[in-house]
Amino acid sequence: MAQALAKLPERTKRMFELYEIEGYSHRMIADELAISTSLVYILIHEAMNHCRNAPQPCTKE
Repeated sequence: MAQALAKLPERTKRMFELYEIEGYSHRMIADELAISTSLVYILIHEAMNHCRNAPQPCTKE
C-alpha cells in the first residue's frame, strides 16, 4: 500500500488516507482542506483508480 500511495500527489494521498483509513466523509475532507466536495470526489476517484491498477492494491490496514 505504501508504495502505491507514495506515487500519488501529496494532496490526493492525504484525501485518500482521510477517506479510506480515517473514515472521513467527503464533506468532512472538504471542510478540513477548505476545498469543494466536487474536488474531493474527483481526487478520491483518481486515487482509487490508481490503487486499483497498482501491483499491490491500496487497502485498509
